[in-house]
Amino acid sequence: MSDDENDYMSDKFLAQDHKPGLMPKIFLQKHKKIEEGKLKGIQNKTKPIKLTEIEKRNEKLNEALDETNKGFALLSKMGFKKGMGLGKEGQGRSEPLPLEIKEGRKGLGTEAEENMRKQKQVDALVFMSKKRKMVEDTLKGDFEHRMKERICERQVNSDLYKSQKACQHLDNLKNLDAAYLWSWPAIKKETNEDDTDDEEDDDFEEPDIYSKLKILTSYLRNTHYYCIWCGSTFKDLDELNTYCPGDNFEVHEL
Repeated sequence: MSDDENDYMSDKFLAQDHKPGLMPKIFLQKHKKIEEGKLKGIQNKTKPIKLTEIEKRNEKLNEALDETNKGFALLSKMGFKKGMGLGKEGQGRSEPLPLEIKEGRKGLGTEAEENMRKQKQVDALVFMSKKRKMVEDTLKGDFEHRMKERICERQVNSDLYKSQKACQHLDNLKNLDAAYLWSWPAIKKETNEDDTDDEEDDDFEEPDIYSKLKILTSYLRNTHYYCIWCGSTFKDLDELNTYCPGDNFEVHEL
């Protein structure tokens, strides 16, 4: 290409057909050469020393031992061949021990100490996690136990009241007096000023609600052939034992 064609003020350059909005061909060629030069310069840049050392080291480590190696030469004199295992029957290693490249500038013993310290931290976290779970399980178990006790106590109080109502009704039908001071609901004991049994009454101690329920249900079953959980009166004791599941709340819930 002549100088007139490169000179954008010359007649030949102006006579060329240039589309508006596009770079002239000469400028595109120059731009392409500049970009190729930049890319070539980047590719020809020297690699970092550390990367070069790693590549050379890996290249040497991947090379198999040959007769030039002194250890290999000594083994060859004793009958060792490439690919064989060590030992009388060739049961040993067939490759040299792998190298462990140490990175960093710390001492040889610091890595083991650091691993031990990290393991202790992990063990401490595991121990704390187990201890926390144990405490949570204990608290949860205590809470569930307390809730079960409350539910059981409410159930016993309800069953006891039903038993007292049934005792009062059935005893009245048979013209029987209350078997116990507490066998009817809200029964009041009549007392006189000249009552000589005051001291004995003061020493009297009522059983707890669980014992009361057991005594009253047994009384209802044996005297009136009645079960508060079945809610019915049977003809006799044999019929009650035959058709009633049992003398407690749990067996009636099955």
